Amino acid sequence: MSAESPPRFTATQWLIVAIAAIGFLFDTYELLMTPLVGVPAIAELLQVPPNNPLVTVWTGRMLWMSALCGGVFGLLGGWLIDRFGRKRIMAASIFVYRRRLSDVASPYRVPGYPWTPLLFILAAAALVINTIVTQPIRAGLGLGVVLLGAPVYFIWRSRKSTIDAVESK
Repeated sequence: MSAESPPRFTATQWLIVAIAAIGFLFDTYELLMTPLVGVPAIAELLQVPPNNPLVTVWTGRMLWMSALCGGVFGLLGGWLIDRFGRKRIMAASIFVYRRRLSDVASPYRVPGYPWTPLLFILAAAALVINTIVTQPIRAGLGLGVVLLGAPVYFIWRSRKSTIDAVESK
């Protein structure tokens, strides 16, 4: 038996750990600030004083729902994005930004644009299609979870347009 020392972290691995720690720091800050911001907001929504027991109940619900949803959807979202296309989405964003900012001079060039990103997107799409064909149940479940976020998006979008219309008056 030889006494080998455990492998050391590389600089990149330490950077990843530091960034993850900063992310957890912001999550903790958000959870700690929620009661300070949430209590007056809930009291105003319920039209009761901040010391009303209903405010306490709803503040507690808001805290555990935030923690639960943050954990569950963080894991699911990370898994889905890793599985189905972080790189494909990033490559596709090149086309979106190029179209939206067509009048702005680009500070860099993509070699072989538009063929290089297009080839990458097609290869990634082939991998997704392969997953759908070989693992249809998992692919369907993944798509279902992603589609669960669509109503939230459309509600947020409609409220934002309503707020923008009120502010423009």
